[in-house]
Amino acid sequence: MTIWHPFTLLNESSVGWFAALLVLVLVFAAAEYATGAPLQRATGQGIIALELAGTVERTRQILSAWEQKDVNSRTLATVNVAFDYPFLAAYSTCLALACSFAGQAFSSVSSPLATWAPVMAWLAWTAGVCDAVEDFGLLQSIQGPVVSPWPQLSASFAYAKFGLIILTFLYSLAGAIAWLLQRL
Repeated sequence: MTIWHPFTLLNESSVGWFAALLVLVLVFAAAEYATGAPLQRATGQGIIALELAGTVERTRQILSAWEQKDVNSRTLATVNVAFDYPFLAAYSTCLALACSFAGQAFSSVSSPLATWAPVMAWLAWTAGVCDAVEDFGLLQSIQGPVVSPWPQLSASFAYAKFGLIILTFLYSLAGAIAWLLQRL
């Protein structure tokens, strides 16, 4: 059975789309950094600490630490998570496209890794879905009382997201190396 992904229809002339997405990723990452930096500076615990808190108690500790430093923590955290929605769309699509390009590079050297390209591209988008679910849980904790299951949901989907990002990034990196070695 062959797994299909929309990016399998693209070719090397689609590099412009990849570059545009990469610029978007960098713009949204900068926006997230700008809104998350005051939280990080105030307590040494940024939004990633909240993503991975995993328990009601730990989530409350992080939010309380932010609030004690008078950094408009809930507003900043809400804006930070809001920027994450366009960011996750951009980075997951950028990674999916990179996986498709990696598949083409593997195919040109007759590597069996080429067959994994559509799976990896779907997994990149799955990372984005995990990030969206995580963000929903974060917003529940940030904007309302911190209760189960939101911290556990956020942490579970954050770990899944990070795992999928690492996996698809490594596949893309291996494809880029294969592409570069062809040109040497």
